[in-house]
Amino acid sequence: MKQIAQNRGQRIVLPFVAGVGIGHGELLPNGPLVVFVLTLRYFTDASYWVYLSNMPLVMLWHVMLAPLDMSIYVKFPISLLGAFGMSMLTYEYMVRYTWMGAVLNKRRVRNPT
Repeated sequence: MKQIAQNRGQRIVLPFVAGVGIGHGELLPNGPLVVFVLTLRYFTDASYWVYLSNMPLVMLWHVMLAPLDMSIYVKFPISLLGAFGMSMLTYEYMVRYTWMGAVLNKRRVRNPT
């Protein structure tokens, strides 16, 4: 019975430990999972700026789309993707490597490559 409990614990803990190792780039330094983790980290860093800038940008998109004679099912994705895209562009070019990025997250240094 003790052997079964020990195997059950290993089945739970070992995938978690392997996932942490892969996520930190220890097991697959250039693998697709590392790229996924870095992309997720980028979006995590940008999330507070997207949160702050989202409402004014959505309002801007709604004002721009209001006079157009289109269905709400077309206007909503346009305003959603437009506001998110503008938030991400402003984060990359106006926030990330500036003093505002240092206030929102921590200081980022631009990669020379």
